[in-house]
Amino acid sequence: MFCARCGKEIDNDSTFCPFCGQKTDEPVERGGSSPKPGAPAKKPGKKVIRGIAAVVVVLLVIFGITKIIGGISQRGRSLSEKLFAMSWEEISEISESDFRHMLEDEGTLYRTDSAEDSSIGFKSIKTKTTESFMGGDCLYLHAPDAFITEYGVRYETEEDFKAGREQIEEILEKSLLRNTVAFENTFGGLMMKCYPVEVSDKNLDLDTITNWMASYGLDDMIELDEEEPSELSQVHMYKFAIVAFGNQNDMSQITDEFVFPGDKSYTNNMCRLRTVYMPLREEDLISILAVNGGHDVISGKKIEIDKFKESVSEDLVDAYLDEHAPEDPERRREWKEELYIRLYMMEKHKFDTDNSIYLKTEDEKRLWYIRNFNWDTDTDAPVDLSDYRDSGSIYCAVECNYNSDTAEYFESELDRALYLADKNYKADTKESFGGTQEKRLWFMENYSYDTSSGKAIDREVADAVIAYNDYINVSLDSGKTLSWCSLVYIDDNDIPEAVICFDKGTLRVLSYNGGLLEYRPKHDGYGCSLAYDLRGGQFCINVGYETDVYGYEYNVVSLNDSFEETLVSGVISGIYYLNGEEIDQDSWDQATDEAFSANTNINYGDSRENTYNSLLAAYDALRTTIYETYEYSIYEYELKDGILTVKADDGAAVSDGFGTCQPFEFSYSIADNCVWQEGGHGYGDEAMDGSWDVSPEDIEKEIRQERKIYDSAPDEIQSPPGIQFRIMDDEVIAVYTSKS
Repeated sequence: MFCARCGKEIDNDSTFCPFCGQKTDEPVERGGSSPKPGAPAKKPGKKVIRGIAAVVVVLLVIFGITKIIGGISQRGRSLSEKLFAMSWEEISEISESDFRHMLEDEGTLYRTDSAEDSSIGFKSIKTKTTESFMGGDCLYLHAPDAFITEYGVRYETEEDFKAGREQIEEILEKSLLRNTVAFENTFGGLMMKCYPVEVSDKNLDLDTITNWMASYGLDDMIELDEEEPSELSQVHMYKFAIVAFGNQNDMSQITDEFVFPGDKSYTNNMCRLRTVYMPLREEDLISILAVNGGHDVISGKKIEIDKFKESVSEDLVDAYLDEHAPEDPERRREWKEELYIRLYMMEKHKFDTDNSIYLKTEDEKRLWYIRNFNWDTDTDAPVDLSDYRDSGSIYCAVECNYNSDTAEYFESELDRALYLADKNYKADTKESFGGTQEKRLWFMENYSYDTSSGKAIDREVADAVIAYNDYINVSLDSGKTLSWCSLVYIDDNDIPEAVICFDKGTLRVLSYNGGLLEYRPKHDGYGCSLAYDLRGGQFCINVGYETDVYGYEYNVVSLNDSFEETLVSGVISGIYYLNGEEIDQDSWDQATDEAFSANTNINYGDSRENTYNSLLAAYDALRTTIYETYEYSIYEYELKDGILTVKADDGAAVSDGFGTCQPFEFSYSIADNCVWQEGGHGYGDEAMDGSWDVSPEDIEKEIRQERKIYDSAPDEIQSPPGIQFRIMDDEVIAVYTSKS
């Protein structure tokens, strides 16, 4: 029988056409669930899958990518032809071992290449014996993890080559999605033709898209938001077929040794074909076809630039090209043609090809012109942007409360301020920010918002931090030098206190409750440091000072809930006092160790651990929980699916004076920018150039080695490595080990 869609002769018992994928028992539909022209899709929300069309173009340039989705071929067809016709669901289920078995069942010889050796940049399996493929001899490869199949087809005679080319082009032309066209592009100096041939009839879920992106290393290039399922419902798996025809010399620029290596028995006439699947929205395909193919998918017709040019202001075009286009005449001509296409799609459909979105109103279209071309369509003249850093985007945000990047109006003043801050523009004064700290304080003061954590904070906390910062600035203006500062919780409210050390050990404790209160320890001197226990509320300050009578000694000063300064303990002439009573040295050591515990859940504030010259750095430390122990004390350490689970005991079996540790356990996700370092131990001397960076696997290996020694022969432990975990906002932000 003959296929009702492409007209090719196929087996009478076929369920699918092996050439175009048409089901034999269904009516012909060009492209299945192809784009529906003339009906603008729902405009994406804020966190749309941005930039995916641009990524597709990048992939096309890199790979010369293609992929066909259709029904699987029936018996009597070669394996290469079956692969060519497979659907997205079918090809995604083929593992590397599955593909090997398929080749072995067909009696096809093959070899496996690593990602470094593969012509497509992915680990692949390449055939070494030819199969029939649309009238020619074919060698092909498959990369299961990347869902790529590549075919190299050779023809014995020039006549066979011409016939085979016509056959392939005819099949692809008939398989084009409704209202689409093939477009040409140059890859590696060779002209290739790209055909959008089919689209899956099922919307894709988040896991499918995420796995596809991970296979190409695109995890960070496209933004996905699982909290907006409506955005994912617009994404389908599209099929492209890119094909190139030529002689071996022409093709050598984009082929490698896998295509008929050293075989002189064939003529130079050949075809190269690749297949790949790409998750796209309908709007992404519209942008691709407009910019690359000069085709209007919405109307289903070619974009007639010559007729459209008459409606466009020459001043707008010339001004844009003078500012952006290269000087080379040919390249300038290409830029001009693309510019007209962008303008055409906007005028005809209010469609933004840069972001693949529809605009709603004429006012949004006007703002699009201002943002992209500094041109006001109401006055048909340039816009004066001198007060807006010559930025149309800033103008739209300030004057029209409009985010021209997402084609949406801002929902709040905070959203607009954050958008402008990313452009280093203050929403109120139109000035620039002096730096990250100034920007952070500005948002605390104006919006009760912390840009570091990306969260709203209590108004009272923001006021306190600002008041402490003003206090420090006044002190610095008076000639003092800031040694360090730390924020702590001393009383029962949620407003942190500030402990600040200036030059020569001058220590100040500040509290804020509608106004700034300052408390001073009984003694100022050298060597000031502090420690506090977030669990027990213990708080101690050490103030070292010199006197003619006692020499260099230490006092410990406590601040109770009412901030009354009392001498808790001290060392006077070698005698130890606690709460005014004489005690022995062991009791003294125990009392101070409780406050200066070097174990779990302690957020340090002494000059070694927490040497902050920035109050905002101290605020970050306040949000951080530190777990610290020796590596041998850890009996469970697992990093799985982005979650780090750690359990530690007290390590009491070690008897060489290292001391016991507080047991702890936690399970937190790993921050994207988590630091893993060996040698710095988090004391502020980490290698900023990353020279101490170590892999999580290496740290795990060290932990297991130390634990093995501890379990078998604890007395043999020598200078055990310490390890520190820092947790902020329920994420592991740093792991340090002292082993160097």
